[in-house]
Amino acid sequence: ALTAAGIVLGTAAYMSPEQAKGRATDKRTDVWAFGCVLFEMLSGRRAFQGEDVSDTLAAILRGEPDWTALPPGVSANVTSVIRRCLERDRKARIPDASVIRFLLHEQPAAVPTVLAAPSESVRRSAWPTRLALAALVVTTLAGLGLAAYFYRASTDRPTTRFLVSAPPGTSFSTGGRPATSSAISPDGTKLAFTARDAAGKLQLWVRPIDSFVAAPLPGTDEAMFPFWSPDSRSLGFFTGSKLLRIDVSGGPPQTLCDAENGRGGAWSRNNVIVFGRNAAGLSRVPAGGGESTALTALETGQIDHRFPSFLPNGSHVLFYLNQPAGGGALYVASMATGKVTKLFSSDTGAIYSRGYLLFARGGTLLAQKFDADSLVTAGDALPVAEQLETGIFGGMLGFSASEAGTLTYGTGLSTAYAGQDTQVLVVDRQGKTLQTLGSGNYSGVDVSPDGAQVVAHRHEGGGAGQGGGGDLWLLPLRGDAAVRFTFDGEENAFPIWSPDGQRIAFSTGRGGKSGIAQKPASGGAEEERLIELPGSSVALLNSWSPDGQTLLYTLADPKAGSEIWKLPLAGDRKPSRLLTMSQRESHATVSPDGKWLAFQSNRAGLPEIFVKPFPSGLGQWQVSNRGARSPRWRGDGKELFFLTGRGRTAAVASVDVTLSGGTPQFSAAKPLFSHEEIGDTHPGNQAYAVFRDGQRFVLLRAGDVSPGVAANSPIGVVANWLEGLRR
Repeated sequence: ALTAAGIVLGTAAYMSPEQAKGRATDKRTDVWAFGCVLFEMLSGRRAFQGEDVSDTLAAILRGEPDWTALPPGVSANVTSVIRRCLERDRKARIPDASVIRFLLHEQPAAVPTVLAAPSESVRRSAWPTRLALAALVVTTLAGLGLAAYFYRASTDRPTTRFLVSAPPGTSFSTGGRPATSSAISPDGTKLAFTARDAAGKLQLWVRPIDSFVAAPLPGTDEAMFPFWSPDSRSLGFFTGSKLLRIDVSGGPPQTLCDAENGRGGAWSRNNVIVFGRNAAGLSRVPAGGGESTALTALETGQIDHRFPSFLPNGSHVLFYLNQPAGGGALYVASMATGKVTKLFSSDTGAIYSRGYLLFARGGTLLAQKFDADSLVTAGDALPVAEQLETGIFGGMLGFSASEAGTLTYGTGLSTAYAGQDTQVLVVDRQGKTLQTLGSGNYSGVDVSPDGAQVVAHRHEGGGAGQGGGGDLWLLPLRGDAAVRFTFDGEENAFPIWSPDGQRIAFSTGRGGKSGIAQKPASGGAEEERLIELPGSSVALLNSWSPDGQTLLYTLADPKAGSEIWKLPLAGDRKPSRLLTMSQRESHATVSPDGKWLAFQSNRAGLPEIFVKPFPSGLGQWQVSNRGARSPRWRGDGKELFFLTGRGRTAAVASVDVTLSGGTPQFSAAKPLFSHEEIGDTHPGNQAYAVFRDGQRFVLLRAGDVSPGVAANSPIGVVANWLEGLRR
């Protein structure tokens, strides 16, 4: 315990005599500190000074301030106020700071400016009463000048902006990506953030907002998405599979509950924590730990509920509803019933601050007037800050606000991949780099059947989903320069090679209409549009059947969820749903013999890999059991690869497959090598590809950020942000 009877705790220069002696303190201790601060503001030096703490305490107990240090322009009235605050005998000290405030804001009664000199005997007998009256008059008169200053300062404080850089030798990071995960404490005195050192170690750091020095919190390795307790003494955070808390004053972290792939948390004044997870609704758990229980439930077409924050009354919680192919929105949930209500569309979750909701659209932080009781918005949303970092995780809260009106936000990157220098690598089964094929803003790959080329989705200019478009490029393995394959910049993505290597199919958004197209791999002819998709649906291509007659794709739709569909390339080319299970399936890939389908399903909560007969048949087998994604077959069908973990803990793993007698057999999964994946934010991302022999892999790996875009962009701080909004 830091505090107990007889323990001296505080900043020495501002301690009252009773505090310095370790005795009981009360409101008069604060009055003393006020006097110390006012003296220092006017004189430029401390009221009580010493070479060390002991000398300072001795000066407080026995010494006097150097009253001559006050500038000549300071009136005797102001000096008297300070003297009354710094009375060593607390019985003679101004008893309560509220008295000072009352005197500063009330018009004093008229008092004589000249008093007749009384006789000596009268002076002696009336001295205590006259001293008290004089003190009251002097304090009141002095207050008139001070009141004008303090009142003006409290209602007309300027909005101040500054930047906070990462500690020396570190970079801001979230889950292995160059991204800012930060939060200011409710009292506005401390800033928490994640930072990675030169050795690759990611930890939580805390920095006093008025200091240049930050310190890491031991035991917080691979922490993500920190959030504060209401008293600003503790932090909640996530690792790969757990929700934890830690006291910022010291001590090891405490595990609260399981939280696989956590996506943000919030801590109520009732000591309840609400948190989000990948592919799940919101959950809640006591701040002291225990079993978590569901607060909200997913509906059809919803990926998950994430990045919650409490409204002031604690009876409702805001959160971001994540949906396929974008279209996310801000919702509010009742803590009593779990009932959810949509507020409006947003790129991020939101926080409530001083009568406004703060949220982001298009990289701009906005403020919208909001009645926290009726849950109704009013007026137009007004801009607060530009170049807000969003998109690293869908709906991510890249900003925070204290109760006192200080705002912080991540700056620089506005999308998951904006300007990111992603390397396209060829590696062996141990993860050793054999070849670097390219470097740029890549986000999806597939390798040709003959192993001679890689097709990759690459963005030029703006990032994915931000109007910058994207095209396909061919990267030869023999060392030639990359060749552009599509040219319209209309978000051509998710390329897959035909089994014979003659064609490449891909998703396209040409003309603002989502669809599927194919084009000869030689590039010698125009692309052929195969189908157009209805509404806001997007086709995320997964694989081609071995006979080349059928395309499999994930249909991502805000209403229908993610489902696996098939498109015949002969006849009427009428697409149909392949799986009708739970609207949460994706990443379908057919075995080389054309008899088995491997796919990813989130219907049990975590994503797992399953195998079933193709194109139809009875039976289904679960291949993974601790979370896995993105299956890929070896060319002979005797091995199945997939991704495990997330961010820096991601890895490529495999199982041996025996396909005989109508029943497949699978070995235990074995990890091959770590793979810090890029993205995987929606069902079709192709973070890796496998050569036919299963001995080499094509990976996307984050490199440095392109010139002009800072990977280590600072945290923006706006003090008194509301005053700037009103202006």
